[in-house]
This record gives sequence, structure tokens and C-alpha cells, in this order.
Amino acid sequence: MITRILIFLSLGAVLLSVFMPMESQADTLNKPHLNLQTSAEIDVMPDFIKLNITIEHQAPTADAAKKHVDAIAEKVLTLSNKLNIPAKHIDNANIQIRPEYQWKDKTRHLLGQKVSLQINIKLYQLEDYGDFIQQLSKINITRFHAQGFGFDDMSALQTQALLKALDKSQVKAQAIADNTGRKLGAIFQVSEIASPQHYPVARSLQMNSAKTPENNHIDIKPQSIKAKVNVIYLLK
Repeated sequence: MITRILIFLSLGAVLLSVFMPMESQADTLNKPHLNLQTSAEIDVMPDFIKLNITIEHQAPTADAAKKHVDAIAEKVLTLSNKLNIPAKHIDNANIQIRPEYQWKDKTRHLLGQKVSLQINIKLYQLEDYGDFIQQLSKINITRFHAQGFGFDDMSALQTQALLKALDKSQVKAQAIADNTGRKLGAIFQVSEIASPQHYPVARSLQMNSAKTPENNHIDIKPQSIKAKVNVIYLLK
């Protein structure tokens, strides 16, 4: 039992050392060292555009409102089929039903039931974006929003950017060592710093059957995948 406890405590000490905050390890490292932060980015064409379509309708009863919403949603799905958008890239499960009220003479009056449906689409056919929006404007939806570009394997792309940041860090560390009369030693610690990734598309439109967007063009260009690292190098 004592042996097991000692092993557990030893393992805990190792994990504490590995996951100790980067700054405290650098501050307590009693050896000549460099503590560098380096960032890098790679430019990659997006795989798809994330689209959000909102359909809302208010009626005296929830059933009547939902029937109207379902009819519009069916038109959106029919349009998606015409553009060969696979069903697995369409999510239309987010539906809400809520009562709508109006205050009059300090009394709350029920106006009806409002049904809202969100349809999320991953559009991989980037070249069809303009045509999709043009056709969508002919359907009596409530709102359309292009949420941003997306990538199928963001983790792999972030790893590429991370390796590029490490290469830049190595070059920088070597240059500092050469110019301070030192030799660059082993890496003591590497820590990835969180780097927010956001790829917006400037499109948010209110639509109805009588309104066509004036500009349905979108500028599809490579997006920057960013990474940042902190590396502690020992010096000889």
C-alpha cells in the first residue's frame, strides 16, 4: 500500500511539473535560457461556407404557424437539392415555439404563437454561393446570415501553423545565441498559446419574396490559420 502511495505521489509530481504554468517554470529555471514567443500563419482556401437561414411565422395557434414554417422550409430543402447539397450538410432540427404577447392598458394580451426554425447549411460548392442566394431571395424566409468560412480538418491545419511557428522560434533563438556568445542548447519547454480563429463573411440579410439582395457576390480567398508558441531554450 505504501509503495502504491509513493508511486502515486511521484506521478503527481511529474504531472505538476509538466503542466506547471510556463512563466513560473521559466522564472524558477536556474540555468541560462531563452524564453521566446513566436507566431506564424498559413493561408488556406476554405472548404465550405457556413450558412444560417431563419424562418419565422406567427399565427393564432402553434400548429398553424408550424405548418407555414414547414412549407417554407420544404422550399429551402428543394433548392438545396437542386444545388446537390447533401442532406448530411443540412441541419434543420432547431425549432422553437413561443407565445407572443402585447401589453395594452396594463394588461397582457395573447397575440398568437410564433414558430421559429433555424436551418444551418455547409455549402461546399463555393462557386454556387451567388446562385444560392439569388434563388433563396425568392423564398419567403425571414433572415439569412453567412456565418463564415470553415475547414474540414482545422486540427491538421493548426498543426501546420504550429510547426511553422516552432521553425521561426528556432531561427530566432539561434540568432540570439550567436549574437550573445552562447551556444543554443536543448529545448526545455514548449507551450502552445491559444490563438482565436475566426473567418467571417460580411453577409447578413433580411429577405422576403419581394426583395432580392443587390449584391450576392462573395470574395472567396485564402484564410489565415494562426498559431503561437512559447519556447524555453537552454543556453550553453
